[in-house]
Amino acid sequence: MEGSIPGEINFLVSNSIQSFCRVCIAIFVMIGGRYVLDKKENIDYQTFYSNTLLKRIVYPTLIWSAFYVIYCYMQGGVCVFLKIRPFDYSLPLKNWFLGRPFNHLWYMYMLIGLYACVPALMMIKQHVGEQTFLHLGVILLLLSPIIDYYSELFWMIRFVEFLGYFILGYSLKGKRVASISKWMFLLAWFICSLMITFLTSRLYSRDSSNAFYFYGFFTPFAMIGALSLYNFFDQLKLSTYTSLFESLSFHSFRVYLVHAGILSIIENVVFDFLKWHVTPLIYIPITIVMVSIGSYIFSVFIENLKSRFEFLKYI
Repeated sequence: MEGSIPGEINFLVSNSIQSFCRVCIAIFVMIGGRYVLDKKENIDYQTFYSNTLLKRIVYPTLIWSAFYVIYCYMQGGVCVFLKIRPFDYSLPLKNWFLGRPFNHLWYMYMLIGLYACVPALMMIKQHVGEQTFLHLGVILLLLSPIIDYYSELFWMIRFVEFLGYFILGYSLKGKRVASISKWMFLLAWFICSLMITFLTSRLYSRDSSNAFYFYGFFTPFAMIGALSLYNFFDQLKLSTYTSLFESLSFHSFRVYLVHAGILSIIENVVFDFLKWHVTPLIYIPITIVMVSIGSYIFSVFIENLKSRFEFLKYI
């Protein structure tokens, strides 16, 4: 890619989109904390575990994990049959054992750990008060980059890194800083994303082994950007679009679960079977639209079938 103008443009497009989206996982975690830590009944661990953790998180995670493992075997079998590339038949089960049966499902296993802590976090909040609970969130978030940099957390306890985001999602709800407008928060996110883009480009041009360091969830610009964008949306008045956002929010969980599968199918068709060479400037925007619409339609379709098939309520 070095010395190639098209190659440099392709990397710039891909890097820019990646950089501006680095806050997404942190925002998802904060939104989860915003609502689940606000419900007093969640302090009852028996009710919370049976009604929320198992039915809404654990069961869907296991079902989708099984689906993606089967999909990986089907995909690998087709690739071997068509002599596209070899396939390691032990890899799908190995990845499942490591808590990442597909590239996006690590988040679900991390989420199980976070939600398992909810009753304990509720009791801590009740005991220490709102202000101290906010301080706890700040301390945990500041510790996250240190933990992330110096250690590789076993996947079962990776959620520990995200506890700061989770708590702050609740504690920053409705907080106002008199001297900072919502547009300043948006600008802060924009500048942080630009810095991630610039620094990643610089490291990549030097063939650094840490070229994508700033893509991390706990690097300074990613953390500041996530907190800024969260505060921006927290201050927005969205009453005009309430019904639209409620619909998108309702389907967002299932959209997240299915989107990687749809993206994988598109990539297999475009690059493996058709062998097209498409510039990211065209491919990425079109793919984003196709995956988003396809995932939403799938979610709506499953929702309409839930009344007929009981097991679909866990999908």
